[in-house]
This record gives sequence, structure tokens and C-alpha cells, in this order.
Amino acid sequence: MPIINDHFYALGTEIESGFLTDLDLSKKLCQKIRFEIAEFENHFSRFIPTSELSYLNANPNRNISVSPQMIQILVTARKIWDLTDGLVDPTIGQALIVAGYDASFELLNDSNGQTKRNSIAKHSLRDVTIDEKLKMVKIPEGVSLDFGGIGKGYILDKLLAYIEPVTQDYWLSLGGDLVVSGKNDNGKIWPIGVQNPQSLDQDIASLNLPSTRWAVATSGITKRRGIKAGVSWHHLIDPRTNKPAMNDVLAVTAVTKSALLADAFAKTILFKGSKDGIAWADRQKDLEALIITDTREFVFTKGMQRYLKIL
Repeated sequence: MPIINDHFYALGTEIESGFLTDLDLSKKLCQKIRFEIAEFENHFSRFIPTSELSYLNANPNRNISVSPQMIQILVTARKIWDLTDGLVDPTIGQALIVAGYDASFELLNDSNGQTKRNSIAKHSLRDVTIDEKLKMVKIPEGVSLDFGGIGKGYILDKLLAYIEPVTQDYWLSLGGDLVVSGKNDNGKIWPIGVQNPQSLDQDIASLNLPSTRWAVATSGITKRRGIKAGVSWHHLIDPRTNKPAMNDVLAVTAVTKSALLADAFAKTILFKGSKDGIAWADRQKDLEALIITDTREFVFTKGMQRYLKIL
């Protein structure tokens, strides 16, 4: 049985997949995945003016009637906010805009022009009113929501409901955050590379995971970055400062069973720095992590070594 691959661009990144299954079933599955990702983007992208998220962000201090999908992702975001000590917080949208991430990444141009960098009022998800019963949401003035902290993991987990009835042998990657299960057409586990944060076209390590389902997510400061008004920025905003995270971590790869948790936990570890981040990761259940520091040191959780091969 051949591997059926798909490749397209959405969510500001490359979407790639491989499915070991019947050709007709695989084609239908690829079409369904494309549709569901487009639907997700149309609801939750802050770069699409007609998206539901854009409408919500444009109407602060008002009770806005929202879709069940918006309620669901906000309730999920609230759970993640609790699990990550408030470090994965969708209310950092305005801080992203001020930093320089004010358009979809492929449309950004480095700018050395002058811009006024106003201070940003600190908010958190606790300041957003979420009425699950009435499906109403109210955000404070000065808040722009952005689901980049959980979005790829969130939709990856949702897509499993369509993938796993068709095949148990697959991989699906959203810009490097992926779910993987089973074996390839040679009966071997799928190879997983860990990108070198200082040379993005090379792998610096590989992961050899058992053939059950896994989620792998990487967060780093060297890919989505730019210059605005002469100031360097990257897209990982620490909600404690409302500024791009600054510590000794270049990238974190997290491995767990849920893509949502892998996505969120990788960012949490990065925000905490290598020492506190790896200590926090070791306290979590069913989580392994690899940190690559700015001195190219590899720091990893106690159980990560059984999966990790440094190249």
C-alpha cells in the first residue's frame, strides 16, 4: 500500500502529511483536512478581516454573540492558561502587533521606519468574559486576541477524528508541529527530525518514538522574526512583559500525546528559560522535552534520552 502525501499552504505555514491507506480514502481524507483547516482559519485568523476573531477584536467592551467554535476554543484557551501558569495567553495580540507581527508572516517586510511604541496595558485571559450558556464574549479595550499559542495544536487534535477512522499509520505536520502514528510502507517508524534553530534547513537531532500516536511541537525564536523601527522582534511574546521572550533558550521541542498540550507546553518551557523550564517539564505527566540553548547546549527531561539522537 503506497504512502499518499499532501502539501499545501495555510495558517501562515506549510501543511504536509503522509497517509498509509487506500488511494481513494486518502484523497477524501486530504480534501477533508484542507476544508477543516480553511474553516479554522476563517474563524480564528487575526489576519483575515472577515474572520470571526477579527470582528471580536474590533468590538471591545461589548457583549458579542459568537459561534460555538469560538466558545470552544476560548474555553480550551482558559484551561491551557491555567495549566501553563498563565504563560500561554491569547490576550497578547496587541503586543504582537506592537512588536512587529502585524500581518501574516509571509507578507511582512522588515521596516526601519519610525513607529510609536506605546506601552501596552497588561491584561490576561481572566479579563475576558466568556458566557458559555449565552455564547457571548466581551474583551476589554486594548485587547486583541491571538490563538497562535495553541492554534496549530488545537486543530491537529481535532483532525484526528477524521484521520484515525481511516488509518492508524500517518503523519500530519502544521509548520513542524505534528501528530504521528504507526509505521511507514517499509514497516518502520516514521523518522522525525529536530530542526537546528541556527540553521533552519538542517536537522540537529532526531526522535525515534514508539509506533503509537505521538504529538511533537517545536517553539523557537529564530524563525518568525523581523525588524521594526530598528528593533529586532520575534513572535513569542512573554505575557509577563508583553515583549518577545529574552532568555537563554533558542528552541524547545515537546513530546506528549496531545498536539494541543505539546504546542502550549513547548512555549511555556521556552518562556521559563532552560533551568526553570526543564524543571517544570520534569514535573508534568507524560511530557518529554528538549531545549536547545543559545550556546548550543542540549538540555532535556529525564525520559527524553530514550527517544533522542543528537546528530
